[in-house]
Amino acid sequence: MRLAPSHQHYKALAEKYAHLAPYGEQPDSQLLFERMKPMQIAALETLALRGYIDEGSFKAGIFKPTQNEIPIELADRISRINYEQSDLVDFLRILATGYDVSGENGLKARSQLMDSRYDAI
Repeated sequence: MRLAPSHQHYKALAEKYAHLAPYGEQPDSQLLFERMKPMQIAALETLALRGYIDEGSFKAGIFKPTQNEIPIELADRISRINYEQSDLVDFLRILATGYDVSGENGLKARSQLMDSRYDAI
């Protein structure tokens, strides 16, 4: 992934967490991303149906959390993993807040996971 110069140090995270990959060689990143799409949509639909994200907003293509509390066991697990992998959480925050999705310097173009040739400039 092409990162801004100030974010280049995050590239070391891939090697740091490589041991957590449960499988051997992965297919091409773009193919893997595309294959994950149905599972990601199913997971988001489940979150909407269970009331953790706003169902109406989700149907409009917007991810909007609700005030519903998640089960304590899940909250504890999320907190523990977020703490243990705080550098990854920080990197995801940087990606979500520091980069546009579209455009020549957007996440689609930088990651090459989605076609960005026809993005509005």
